[in-house]
Amino acid sequence: MFRHLARWLFSAALPLFIALGPAGAQPAPKAAEAQPGGRILVVRVSGEASAVNPADGLRFPVRNGSLLTEGQVITTGAGASVLFVLSNGATVSLGADSVLALEQFTQQPFGESYKMSALTAEPSTSTTRLNLVRGELISDVKKLNKSNGSSFSIKTPVGAAGIRGTAFRIAFRPERDRASFALVMLEGVIEQTFGGRGRPVIVPQGKQVVVTGIEYNAQTGEVGEIPPVGEPTDVPASVQATLFQLVQQMLTAVGSITISPTAIQNNGAGGGGGGGTAPEATPQSCDPVPPLSPTPGPQLPPARTSPTDGQPGA
Repeated sequence: MFRHLARWLFSAALPLFIALGPAGAQPAPKAAEAQPGGRILVVRVSGEASAVNPADGLRFPVRNGSLLTEGQVITTGAGASVLFVLSNGATVSLGADSVLALEQFTQQPFGESYKMSALTAEPSTSTTRLNLVRGELISDVKKLNKSNGSSFSIKTPVGAAGIRGTAFRIAFRPERDRASFALVMLEGVIEQTFGGRGRPVIVPQGKQVVVTGIEYNAQTGEVGEIPPVGEPTDVPASVQATLFQLVQQMLTAVGSITISPTAIQNNGAGGGGGGGTAPEATPQSCDPVPPLSPTPGPQLPPARTSPTDGQPGA
C-alpha cells in the first residue's frame, strides 16, 4: 500500500517539478515591453499642408500646434513647409511639394521635463522611422542612445539613411520618368544605403552624395536602375552656409518648447492627444525651405560646421 502511495505522489509531483525546473532556477525573463507612442508637435506651418490618418483615410489640415501620431502621412503644397518636433528632441522641417510618412515613432517614458534649447541627447530610448516618399527635409537629431537600442532612419525610394545624431538635409525629387537624390551633411555621420549596392555609403560631416538620372515609375512611385554612386564629395561653401542658417532658424523656432513626460508644452501649457491641437506655437520668422542645390551658387563666407556653436563668425 505504501509503495503504491509513494508511486502516486511521485507521478503527481513530476509535472510540477518539470514546470518549476531545478531548485533555485529563475523564471525566464519576459520579453521587452513595447515602447509607447512618442509625441509630435507641429510648431509652424507655412502655406497649405495636410495629414491623413491611415486607419480611416481621414484627411485634416495641419496647423500651428497640431499634434501628429505615428502612421500619419504629411503632404505639403507648392511653396509650403511644416516644422515639427519629436519628444526625443529631434526637429524636422519638411519642404514644399513633399510627402512624408511617420511610419513609426515610439519612446520609453522619461521622468523629467526639458527645454529643447538645452537638449543635447535624447531623454530616453526611442525608435523613429520616417518615409520621405518625395520632396525634401532638413533635420537636427539629438544624440541617440544606440547602446540601448535607439534608432532613427529616413527611407526614400532609393534606400535608407541611418542616423545617430546629426544635422542634415535629404531630398528625393521625381520628375516624369527620372528622379534625383541628394544627402547633404552639416554635422555628424549618416550611413546611406542604395538599392542593390552591397555596402552603405558613409557620409560624414561636410560631405554630400548627389545622384541624378534615377529611373522612376510615376505610377507606382518605385525606382528602377540607380546610376553608380560615387564617394561623398565636399559640400560647396554656399550650400553649407545656407544649410547652417536654416538649421539655426529651426533651433531658434523650437528653443522655447518644453517636453514633459506627459505632453509637449509651449508657453507653459500642455498638449492634447494625437490628431488634435496643442496651444498655438508662437510664430517665428523663418523662410520656407528653399530648393536643394547640389552645385555652388554665389560664394558665401564659410559657416561653422556645428549648429550649436553659435552664429557664424561669433
